[in-house]
Amino acid sequence: MVKEGTIIRLEYSDHSEGFNAAFPAQKCVIEKGYNSKEGDDWFLVTLSQSFFYHQIENTHLLIRSRWQGFQIGDREPTGVNILLIPNDSFLKEPLDIDKFYHVAWGMVYSV
Repeated sequence: MVKEGTIIRLEYSDHSEGFNAAFPAQKCVIEKGYNSKEGDDWFLVTLSQSFFYHQIENTHLLIRSRWQGFQIGDREPTGVNILLIPNDSFLKEPLDIDKFYHVAWGMVYSV
């Protein structure tokens, strides 16, 4: 189980060159876990460095492990879905994932 306050390293790992150019790999802090209509284990992360993408200044992202049996914050790295948050009012449970922008896949490493 991932704990709030856990520090991770989030890196881009996809074929979206636009996102790759905008998003710097960085340390992030797990702020809160969320459930969605599709399942559990979405996590709000606070970025150490904001970035602009889709005309939004992004200071937070939503992430979820893509790999069954791998959790964010485990010893082993895991692939994740990366979602932009177009409006903070969408951050209520259960999350409606369709309201967020799935922009890329990434990799999460323990710090």
